[in-house]
Amino acid sequence: MKPKYILAAAALMASTTALADVQAGNTYMGGQFSWTTVDISGVSSDFEPSAAVFRFGHFLVDNFAIEARAGTGISDDTHHYSGIDVTGEIDHVLGLYGTGYLPLGDSPVSLYGLVGFTRGKATLSSDALGISESDSDTDFSYGVGVQGQVAPQLSANLEYMSYLDKSDYEVSAIGVGLNYHF
Repeated sequence: MKPKYILAAAALMASTTALADVQAGNTYMGGQFSWTTVDISGVSSDFEPSAAVFRFGHFLVDNFAIEARAGTGISDDTHHYSGIDVTGEIDHVLGLYGTGYLPLGDSPVSLYGLVGFTRGKATLSSDALGISESDSDTDFSYGVGVQGQVAPQLSANLEYMSYLDKSDYEVSAIGVGLNYHF
């Protein structure tokens, strides 16, 4: 992710005066754009497709929510190996997480961490070779982020997420998004 986007998101969150709404009984839904990295063992370069992720969460108690996510790939990434193009894409991501928030005093900003499980599916394909291989997997997932209120019922977030971490590959993402609280 480019540093200018991180700085812009942080400035947006710090410039607001509303308090983060992380109280029991509150519900939120929103979306994220994720710059995904698929690191495959033995492959010299990572695939970096992007994904759109829908989020829906509910605060069971103050500062702790249960969150469900569903996402799909929105762009592929192609690499050239010995003159052959290979394309990597995210087919879907589904997950359920516990998310704990740490409000930063009276500021509109909260840090958060989340843990849970993700089910994902990705495809590698090559038109030149006439192949397309898809694989699904489930794994323990974790992430950290920062959220800030930008309006009474609207928050922006920036996060790092490790979706899948297997012995032969890893899928992680940097995401930026908006949530509507009700």
